[in-house]
Amino acid sequence: MRKIFLFLCVFALASSAAAGFAYNIDVTVGGVRYTGRTFGNGVEYRVGGKVAGYAKTMGGVLTYTAPNNATLGTVRKVGNYWEYRDARNAPIARVEELGGRHTYKSANGSVIGYAVPLGGRTEYRAGNNATIGSADTNTLPFRPIPLENYLKQQKKAPAAKGVCLTRVTKLTPGGQAVGAGLQLGDFLIAFAGKDWTIFDLLNASYEVMHPKVAEKVRATREDEHLVMIVYRPVPGERDHAGGAIVALAPMSPGKKGYTYTTAADCEYYTVAGSKKYAAEIEAIYERWLEQEKAKAEQPAGAPEKSPEDGGAPGKSSALNAALRVLELLAAILG
Repeated sequence: MRKIFLFLCVFALASSAAAGFAYNIDVTVGGVRYTGRTFGNGVEYRVGGKVAGYAKTMGGVLTYTAPNNATLGTVRKVGNYWEYRDARNAPIARVEELGGRHTYKSANGSVIGYAVPLGGRTEYRAGNNATIGSADTNTLPFRPIPLENYLKQQKKAPAAKGVCLTRVTKLTPGGQAVGAGLQLGDFLIAFAGKDWTIFDLLNASYEVMHPKVAEKVRATREDEHLVMIVYRPVPGERDHAGGAIVALAPMSPGKKGYTYTTAADCEYYTVAGSKKYAAEIEAIYERWLEQEKAKAEQPAGAPEKSPEDGGAPGKSSALNAALRVLELLAAILG
């Protein structure tokens, strides 16, 4: 019982350190040195003076994010230990309290490091007990394992080998975007009638690409009958695009009620697979354009193609539906 009580006290201190007590951390892993400092209810991490990620606590869960706010993973209490999970919610590591210090273990149970209180500070050690860093508090702040993995991947696979994509991460209930049919996870492709698509803006750097996307999106804010075109991924797809292009219902001028982020990777694609994934989405978009063009060229009121002709079964096309396709295609093609 005494050991369990000590364990809970230590972790309470660790959590509160991330949530409010000021501290600084300096660790080197996988050839990458990062520093961290607390702010508000979180921690800001830097590599070479540039922001590399964040940790924020909410409801007893620490969430780690990249500079563009893409989720990298979490750490939370599970039974008598704390468990790290990646962005796909798969366990990647755990922290256990043993002998007044933290022991870090991989998902398969092998020891990968320690956190040891020494006087008024914490010393971080690798699995072989070699010192890899420290924090200026003895409350044993958690190492940001999901962020460490992300930084090591970035070092092995430079961003220049991939591209960023822009997707919807938040929707305002009752907002225009929800009413138009936008869904969380949709990827921004284009706005009907504009002379650009997301494929014209692709870049390996978030810092380069996101401002360009933001500028294009802001320019549409006061447009009448704005039609947003998105790619909707299939749940669970990874580095392979199997979803569909969707043209949303027209939106009016003003705020649309959605938040988007531009990222080099997310749950749908990796840095290494991002170029291929983007190319597959572009191919799906091109096929969709051809299909819309074919619909527009079909006479109003003409019977839809039968399955034998390669079309879907159904009744004759309604006149207003045909006109809608013509208007949409005209807007897309300018």
